[in-house]
Amino acid sequence: MYEISKTFETVFGKDSLNKRIRMVYASWSISEQEYFNNTLAWLEGQVGPVNTFLYAIAPTQYFGPGAQTHGTKNLPFNYSTATIKQATDAFKAGGA
Repeated sequence: MYEISKTFETVFGKDSLNKRIRMVYASWSISEQEYFNNTLAWLEGQVGPVNTFLYAIAPTQYFGPGAQTHGTKNLPFNYSTATIKQATDAFKAGGA
């Protein structure tokens, strides 16, 4: 993150970070402590305050049914043919 932000700053000019260039750290929200708190604390210890090169953080959430019960068979859930309602209903039902 730091090296990428500095590369962009080199290309777009001094003082471009958090103005013209806005770096966003996106990571899993499965374990905020590990993926955000620990990572950002370590990074700050290595290079200084993260707010000087990161504009925002963004949690991501991966979800989706892995299989649906169809009678007595478990069939793979097909996102390419499912409607939005089918996908959200499957998620709500806990199909994993």
